[in-house]
Amino acid sequence: GDFVELGGLPHGFAGEVHVGLGLHQHDLFAAVGGVMEVIMTNKERFLELCSKINREGMSELLKWLESSDFFYCPASARFHGSHAGGLLEHSLNVYDELMRLSKAYPEVALSEETAIIISLFTFLIFSITSSISPSIIYSLFD
Repeated sequence: GDFVELGGLPHGFAGEVHVGLGLHQHDLFAAVGGVMEVIMTNKERFLELCSKINREGMSELLKWLESSDFFYCPASARFHGSHAGGLLEHSLNVYDELMRLSKAYPEVALSEETAIIISLFTFLIFSITSSISPSIIYSLFD
């Protein structure tokens, strides 16, 4: 695949080693531009799906997501989705698979809203932090 080689001089700061990169802003944007385009496309799709959810607390949840790194963070540190935007991509992949399964098993009644909530927000079960009110989550699953 594609890669970008970066170089710089290491220096100490607050007990950690940091590397100052000699990149111009346009070089950095060129290096990550394709990744950001994919993330923005996935984010638009995610928000479009979320617009179909009619539950109390949804706007607060979306505000919290916008203030978090959800759209840009990896799904894993070492496994699948271990790249920028990986958690968002994984959530959409779960939605796509759930929709495929619901078509394969029409006898299982599943509303689109429920499918969206289950697939796009399951990650919250594992990563709820004190920065979001549990009542917001509970109202989604009522």
